[in-house]
Amino acid sequence: MLKHFFKIAIRNLVRQKGLAFINVFGLSVGLACFTLFLLYAVNEFSFDRFHKNAKDIYRVYLHVDPMRGREAKEGTYSPVPLGPALKQDFPEIENYVRIQDAWTGDFVRADNKVSRVKVSYADPQFFSVFSFKLLYGNSTALNNPGNIVLTKEIALQLFGEANAIGKMVEIKTEDKFEPFTVSAVADNIPSNSTIRLISLEVSIII
Repeated sequence: MLKHFFKIAIRNLVRQKGLAFINVFGLSVGLACFTLFLLYAVNEFSFDRFHKNAKDIYRVYLHVDPMRGREAKEGTYSPVPLGPALKQDFPEIENYVRIQDAWTGDFVRADNKVSRVKVSYADPQFFSVFSFKLLYGNSTALNNPGNIVLTKEIALQLFGEANAIGKMVEIKTEDKFEPFTVSAVADNIPSNSTIRLISLEVSIII
């Protein structure tokens, strides 16, 4: 019976080639579009899910009401004292991290070579809240203000090797270079991370 149905279907396709092409082409385009939308949705919902405490991490947003003819604004930019103030006033907040991402590339000197690298700043507890993979070093890498953590990509760019622990990196601040010691090397930041998109924000863990 099934074989008979296939024969009838093939005969109809041969007789009506134009209609068959439209049907097959439309079905193929529909399936392709659905697959692309599905992949996009899966990628969007995967953002920041790789962190161990992802369900307990919250990103603070700032909402400014409209005033003096200006429209309402929302964003991740937050005042610097907000993190400590939230932890002090709300006992359910276990920890916080303030992060300032680079607006433009900074001048960085390593191995007597000057490069332009985007430098971000974060609180020492950064690796205690977020689960970015460290290839070398541990989660206390930022406890010393004179320490710096590089991604694998930047370590290779500056030193030509992934393990750059103990090496010196100088970052230009205003009119002089300030020395920092590499205390850890992290794996490259995943594409589904929002950390690379922020300016100055506060993330809290509850």
